[in-house]
Amino acid sequence: MNKLANISLWLGFGAIIVLALGFNERQVESVRCEDVIVSIQHDKDAAFLSAADFDTILTHEHGGKLLDSIDVPKIRDWIADIPYVKDVEVYHTIDASLRVNISMRSVLARVRGNSGDFYIGTQRELLPLSADFVSRVPVITGEVGLVNPQNQPERFGRSRMDSLSYDQYLLDAIDFCEKMNEDPALKAMIEQIYVDEKGEICIVPKMGPTVIEMGTLERLDSKFRRLKKFYKKAVEGLSWEEYQKISLKYKGQIVCVRKK
Repeated sequence: MNKLANISLWLGFGAIIVLALGFNERQVESVRCEDVIVSIQHDKDAAFLSAADFDTILTHEHGGKLLDSIDVPKIRDWIADIPYVKDVEVYHTIDASLRVNISMRSVLARVRGNSGDFYIGTQRELLPLSADFVSRVPVITGEVGLVNPQNQPERFGRSRMDSLSYDQYLLDAIDFCEKMNEDPALKAMIEQIYVDEKGEICIVPKMGPTVIEMGTLERLDSKFRRLKKFYKKAVEGLSWEEYQKISLKYKGQIVCVRKK
């Protein structure tokens, strides 16, 4: 008897759920979109797009429409095709709102080299410049560029381009920048990374000497330690403004050249 009662109870629950789902589907078919809510997650160096950019368009296109008539996959694909967008969710909620959640890509560096002007993302994506926002990240300049730069627009937003798109000197500069970013103090210190015709790297700090020679990527950890040691000495009283150039490319040495 108890067994039959339990089966009847579960069947009753199942019927209620089916009826609720059916009612919800009919409700979606007859309810109009009351609001469009867009949220964007990005770091301060990647605010290429704002929620208002999407809110205005989506409200104009879909505000007041029947929820069932809104093509959610089409909206998702449209936003996902924007190179700066890493991930996007689009759905309608129980309170008759169209909800859009967007995650933006993060920017590692800006490149001004042999193949034009563009950004590199933290996943090594090739990203275009924006007319509305300038990312405050280190700038890589000099003898760096892309492989087959004529195909550049087709590759915007694709992750991990590496040697398929970037020449070796640019790859070295990206490796350098990634290593530099592991240390917040170094990341805050460096404004420009220059690669010369030999593939050797020089950096331009935000304050201090005009240029710092780093050489190749060989013994990079040691070079970064010496650089931080030099800046610590400067804080303790060494006048770094009197130096025109500092070289760390020689093993175990800090070579300073005074301004004339």
